[in-house]
Amino acid sequence: MKLVVSKTAEAIKDSGTGGGGLINRSGIYDVKINYVQVSESKNGAYQLNFNVNHNGMDQTIWGPYLTSKEGKVNEITQNLLNRLCIIAGMDDGQEIETEEAEFPVGREQKMMAMQVIPELSDLSVKMRIQMEYGLWDNNIQERKNIKAFYREDGATAAEAESGENIGRRLAIDEEKYATNVTYNDGLTEADVQEWIQSRIKGNASATAEKPAPTSKPTAKRPLFGK
Repeated sequence: MKLVVSKTAEAIKDSGTGGGGLINRSGIYDVKINYVQVSESKNGAYQLNFNVNHNGMDQTIWGPYLTSKEGKVNEITQNLLNRLCIIAGMDDGQEIETEEAEFPVGREQKMMAMQVIPELSDLSVKMRIQMEYGLWDNNIQERKNIKAFYREDGATAAEAESGENIGRRLAIDEEKYATNVTYNDGLTEADVQEWIQSRIKGNASATAEKPAPTSKPTAKRPLFGK
């Protein structure tokens, strides 16, 4: 199985759903994507993880799964990735490939080899994040969901291809969706705010990662290559 960039109208159509440097609330952010990691889980599912820089601070946004453990492609994630590839300037029909590079991870900044999509490294974009909260083992869990990407000038993939109405979709998203938050499992905004304040008081905020220059990349391979 392989993925290629698609510039058909259906593939790139715009969807309406979908303070300091640390990204920790819903909003639309100007970021530089340091790299997009394609991570394979123990059960064989593929996940996209985005290491980004916002206002001088680096952090990893643990992204959506691209495939299930059975290998079925998640169409929502595929469409998100496809639109980002178009914003990055990739060509119609171009295969999305990965190459191995090393980046520092964790508090100790230990160098780790990973598979990344090279065309998406060092890419400046706008990114819409929607916070989501739920319960797991009776504890509140927080997730940052990537809903959309836009070119630096505000163009979506569809607008970039047509050259028309640049920034129209961004303006709609800013007005209607940018501050949306998802609360699951009966949680309320008050519950989450109390939990956030308790974390602040307990100095439990996460330390951002700081990626270093990559090692010499290896040859590209198919996105789902071994």
